[in-house]
Amino acid sequence: MSLKFCPFCGGELDRDEDFCPSCGSDLRERKLTEKEAISEPAIPSPPEKKVEKAEISGKQFADALPRLGALVIDCVIISGLISLDFIILLMIRLHFIVPLIISPFIIFFYFWIMEIITDGRTLGKMAFSLRTVNAKTLEPAKPGSYLVNNLLKSTPITFIIDIIIGFFVNIGSSKKRLRIMQNLSNTCVIRT
Repeated sequence: MSLKFCPFCGGELDRDEDFCPSCGSDLRERKLTEKEAISEPAIPSPPEKKVEKAEISGKQFADALPRLGALVIDCVIISGLISLDFIILLMIRLHFIVPLIISPFIIFFYFWIMEIITDGRTLGKMAFSLRTVNAKTLEPAKPGSYLVNNLLKSTPITFIIDIIIGFFVNIGSSKKRLRIMQNLSNTCVIRT
């Protein structure tokens, strides 16, 4: 068996060339390893064992204190974004009410987009090694689940209502959910 294409540049090779005519790479060692592989008898590999995903223990679900710390970091970042938004919008002489209307959208999109592009981690969650995941598979959730999870985070009033209802609904939850929207989106927060 001889090489048909150069493994370094992909250039076409004639039979049994020692050097690639396109890039000049030495092909002699590559041919030797091919010949050795052909001459060695093939040893059948053992059948692959299917490894089932281990159930996550209750100790690996995130506690309230690290989640609160992550939220504080995210709030500091969001307040900086909103302050920048206020300054820019007031500089272009938009009415004061426009930044107030835009602020909830900034908050929502910060949480939603960050969780989509970083597989469930905002900057605050990164600082505390936390991640929002699908509660059944413990893999990153789908964008729609992250959307539902973050719907009520956009204003302080809706977020507080989300936490209060979630507290009563999730008393004794093994997944340590703190908010009702986590139940609706079927997500939970784990330590990574």
